[in-house]
Amino acid sequence: MTLHECARFLSRFSLITLAYNLGRLELVYSLLEKKIDAHELEGMKMVCSDVDVIVAPYTAVEADISWGEAGGILSSFLLLRPTTLYGDKEYYSTLLARIVDRAYKETLYRLAGLFDIMWDRLWFAAHMPSIAFLSLLARLYPWLRPTINAMLYCTSYHQWVSKVSAKVADTIEYVSRVPGTPYYKLVSKPVKPSSETNLVSLVEAIQITVDPSRTLEGLKEKLHPLLRDPLLLAKLDSARLATRLLDFQDQLFAITGVKAELTRIYRQGIVRAAARIEAKGYTPAIVKWYAKPIALKWLLVYILALHLPKPRIPPRKRLAAEYKYNRLLAEKGYDVPRPLLIDPRRLVSAYEYIEGKTLSDLIREKAVPEEELTRLGGLLASLHRDNIGLWDTNPSNFVFSQDKIYVVDLEQARENPSLAEKAWDIALAAYYPSTLLPRKPEARARLL
Repeated sequence: MTLHECARFLSRFSLITLAYNLGRLELVYSLLEKKIDAHELEGMKMVCSDVDVIVAPYTAVEADISWGEAGGILSSFLLLRPTTLYGDKEYYSTLLARIVDRAYKETLYRLAGLFDIMWDRLWFAAHMPSIAFLSLLARLYPWLRPTINAMLYCTSYHQWVSKVSAKVADTIEYVSRVPGTPYYKLVSKPVKPSSETNLVSLVEAIQITVDPSRTLEGLKEKLHPLLRDPLLLAKLDSARLATRLLDFQDQLFAITGVKAELTRIYRQGIVRAAARIEAKGYTPAIVKWYAKPIALKWLLVYILALHLPKPRIPPRKRLAAEYKYNRLLAEKGYDVPRPLLIDPRRLVSAYEYIEGKTLSDLIREKAVPEEELTRLGGLLASLHRDNIGLWDTNPSNFVFSQDKIYVVDLEQARENPSLAEKAWDIALAAYYPSTLLPRKPEARARLL
């Protein structure tokens, strides 16, 4: 029996039957009106022995969409574009919209956790959540990998899934189009979708007849790049988003044009985990690692701070805060280094290197840089008026360059600082510099 003869046969028992003729795969996916008994199942297998078949009650598919009874692995088949549809087309369109909506909820909920407080800075293509669900399908069913790969190399499939996904995205209240771009973004954090996985029920409901050799063949197939990392379809509003498919250094090279090892350690000690990208005297970027053991300094500060304002400790929160407040300060007109590459999975980021002298450098040069200290005081006052606190106002975090003061290392910044946090900013900025002049008591006194 041919593919379409099998599909027409199964359509007599189903609400919808989808036939797929994709490369080396001939598959029929049928949503039955009711659960079939063993005798009926054997009859179907005999009739459709030459075609791969998946049959399940429509109620099982709906349950998988509504609360993830099968973890999405049953309903995700709807994201494959069928060659032919038999049955209720309106019902199929409804199911397709619902599975895309489910893909949005699950994918964006996970991404909101991954990006922490910079979740609202993430831009993504309309079909990114759908591709993320297909990635799950390809990993769970190796025999489908060649087919899904073939689809993703086809422009018409991208056009189809993008159109379907965009239509759904335009109805989701926590998602909005980014004006002037093909991207979408989150406007509020999505809630965790309901999940009541019942694999026992799944095994009883779904029946799959697939040639075992296809599984072995699929295991040898290398997944399409989008299946290995769906975030290739996403970016940050002002920086590249690193992919896990390439080394961080290679991606930074593509941005800066400088291919060099992190040869010069920059301010690394008990207080930093950062390095400069440097080649023949040219330094385009600073790379920061947020999860290195050296970053445990924040835990020590947290313990010793007692009743003082507390620092952020988790690496992901510090990475996210640095990007969020870097962009917030830039939008308010303050001078900050440009973000180049952000990697929330490896917990690494790269920012533009600012040529200039830090306040620490100036203090070591002339003990009491009165003009620069006055300008710094004005900067802190302006930030506090804009309801932004820095928390970490040590003098190495202010770079004086061409009549500008650049604020760097914003991983401890915060909005709507309390009076205590504002006082902490001022106290740290006032007293920390004196530690740089331990053998010049007169200069220390004057500095204070």
